[in-house]
Amino acid sequence: MVFLTLILAACGSSTPPDASSSTIAVPPPSDDTCIAHAMPRCVLDSLQALFGGQFCVSTPRGCVKFLAQEVLLDPQVFRSAILDVPVTEGQVRGVWMHYGLSVDWAFTVGFRFLVMDPDTAGIYDLDTAGTNFFVPGANGDLLKASYAQFATGPLARYLSFVMVRRTIGAAATHLNPDSLFDRTSYLLPWECVVQGLYDDNQNVLGDSTELVIASIAQQRQEPRDLNNDMRHELSFYFTNDTALVDNTVYPGAPFKLKSADNGMACPPACDSFRYRSGPMTPCK
Repeated sequence: MVFLTLILAACGSSTPPDASSSTIAVPPPSDDTCIAHAMPRCVLDSLQALFGGQFCVSTPRGCVKFLAQEVLLDPQVFRSAILDVPVTEGQVRGVWMHYGLSVDWAFTVGFRFLVMDPDTAGIYDLDTAGTNFFVPGANGDLLKASYAQFATGPLARYLSFVMVRRTIGAAATHLNPDSLFDRTSYLLPWECVVQGLYDDNQNVLGDSTELVIASIAQQRQEPRDLNNDMRHELSFYFTNDTALVDNTVYPGAPFKLKSADNGMACPPACDSFRYRSGPMTPCK
């Protein structure tokens, strides 16, 4: 988090986070803990640039930049797919994105939209049995697909060819999810976070607006890993030829013209959904 701290200081901001099923110890989100987990433009630009400099694709010509490091989707199609998942009181919809690499070296993702069901101790059970798996279509839509085929195709390419410079100035090395805990997926809650992004940007969701799922990088020390390694994370924002993200604070609308999320990816960093609740200081 050292690099992010420097970015936030420069911006004038401050920070106050395939098995068929898994159990994750995290408290349920609440109004008090999910208020303003938004990312201003100066931080988004910095973390996207950091990803481009620290992550690369191994080719015979050396380790080169991704053909694309983001995925574009139709925001209405994406929202409908999430809302098709029924939940009851206390449950949370999860957007679980699995990392992949296309045959032409572009970043891609596969999606599961599932129910996160906490028990009385705040333990979420994620049951993917019977959950539909989707991949991006050519026109920003979502196509039903097979996770098994995704795992042996795009995910296998991601693990084989994506390399990371674990610290600033380091040489690129291959990913090692088993020993160094490189993440291969990212999960965000719809309630509070992605829903907040949609709710606060209704006025920009026109026919030509696209949802961007952007690759960003941050230095994080994962549990059981003593190294403060560079991690591949994701953030959502809207675009209309130009990124609809700025550095202005809008009272009562924390996600208006912002990117989401600037927190902990779960899994594997499933400490909590403790989102910062204080007012965001604008970037200078």
